[in-house]
Amino acid sequence: MLNKATAGVVSLLILLVVVTGWYAASLTRFTPFSAGGLINMGALSQANVIQTTDAGTIQYKGSITQATEFNNGNINFVGLDVTFYGQGKAAPMTLKSDTGEVLDDNKQINLFGNVNLSQPAIGNNPPLLIQTDSASLFPDTDVVQGAGLITFLQPGTINKMQGVGFVANLQEQWVKLLSQVKGIYAPK
Repeated sequence: MLNKATAGVVSLLILLVVVTGWYAASLTRFTPFSAGGLINMGALSQANVIQTTDAGTIQYKGSITQATEFNNGNINFVGLDVTFYGQGKAAPMTLKSDTGEVLDDNKQINLFGNVNLSQPAIGNNPPLLIQTDSASLFPDTDVVQGAGLITFLQPGTINKMQGVGFVANLQEQWVKLLSQVKGIYAPK
């Protein structure tokens, strides 16, 4: 599952891309307009970010297809695709979502539509794919939660676990499926 650094990097990527302007992208400022009490402060299309260590090792690569920032500080985005490169021999993890939003001064990040977290096989560990329709990340408390169906798969095997509703604590590294839990596992 995600770890604390992953949630922080997702938040950081969105912040870097949209708020601070540290990106390789085109930024178009619109004349502010009001829509339901919100003012569109600007839009961004095709933003790419690469974060490296001081030694030049890539920590993550990410992109957002489109983002809009509003005067209340909230950000809506489309096409999140972030790959996190682990320390040492850990396999990279990729997080994708169709759309999302950053709320409450980065206290909550909601991901919607085809939310997938994947990791390729490495060593004796098979690949992992986690799928859900939506998830909410709370970076300040290291909690991720969702109300819908969540599926854990190991591609290339029959291993599969599903549940409806979940809570994960990134700091403590646990996931709890809340209801209708079922699965199949074939030992090696």
